[in-house]
Amino acid sequence: MQNSNHRTFWAALIEKAYAKLHGSYDIHNGGLICQATTELTGGYSLGYEIEHIPNTHELLMKSMTEETILLCTASSRNDTNNEVTREDGIIFNHVYALSCLETTRGLSILVENPWNFEVKNETEKREGMYFKRKFCMSPSEFESKFNTLRICRMVQGAIVSELVPNSCGTTNTNGQWKVDISERIGPNCKLILALNQMPANFRPNSRLQTPDLPMDYLKQFHLAIYKFPPGAPIIIDASTLATGSKVNVCKRIATNIQSSYIRNSKPVLQCIGCREVFLEVTDVQVGAYLVYATTKGGGQVSCVLRVWLQKTGHK
Repeated sequence: MQNSNHRTFWAALIEKAYAKLHGSYDIHNGGLICQATTELTGGYSLGYEIEHIPNTHELLMKSMTEETILLCTASSRNDTNNEVTREDGIIFNHVYALSCLETTRGLSILVENPWNFEVKNETEKREGMYFKRKFCMSPSEFESKFNTLRICRMVQGAIVSELVPNSCGTTNTNGQWKVDISERIGPNCKLILALNQMPANFRPNSRLQTPDLPMDYLKQFHLAIYKFPPGAPIIIDASTLATGSKVNVCKRIATNIQSSYIRNSKPVLQCIGCREVFLEVTDVQVGAYLVYATTKGGGQVSCVLRVWLQKTGHK
């Protein structure tokens, strides 16, 4: 079954299939937006604190021209888990969907509550329009009511799509992967890497796992990609679990390369972020690369590296 409009995403249908795969709709209870969007779309998720976005208007308009899903939340500092309705109708810690429209009066942001109901009390409707299922906002109004923006990007036209679990910690217990870009795959490719932290009890292909990540468990990641050190002795983990394409571009390294091999090397690209990070190498060259991930604050955590190769020309 396929929609003729490639820009339409049938979330309810995919949600049903995901529930059937895992045996129950209970799998959808709780969890994090980043994990849900990546699981349901096969893409990668980027999170932004709205107050730190230099230009919200520009970011939203750019996202609307790409294959993305836009979501937002109003987080409560006092109640980090429960969905509580504010006086103006906005629900704390609840995910809203976004779409945008450029009008003669400027950018109009349509916010939708996926719960699909409206407050029936007419008095409440008159006092606050945010009780409605759908409502429009200006960018300034949006910035004052919500504090987190989530953009899920879907990778179209990927010639390679792989997922390789691992674990990582501080410098001495870092996670490492080897990525081989062969002549067979060819040049003129964009390499996309997305690293996601997973629940403490995460097991690949396991049906039974709690989707929530407690706040004290969340880690800051440093993700970097290097040209593979010439002559570096490595052992590839024979149990590497890669799903997606059969090319098997990405492999987990069983015995990590010592930091002395890369301490003086300049990374091709690197980034720092909490819970999920991503890198895009726009014109990756044929060769071998080392993907290197560490956490700040100690402790070993489960993670998953998603790898895509996309021919240049696709957005």
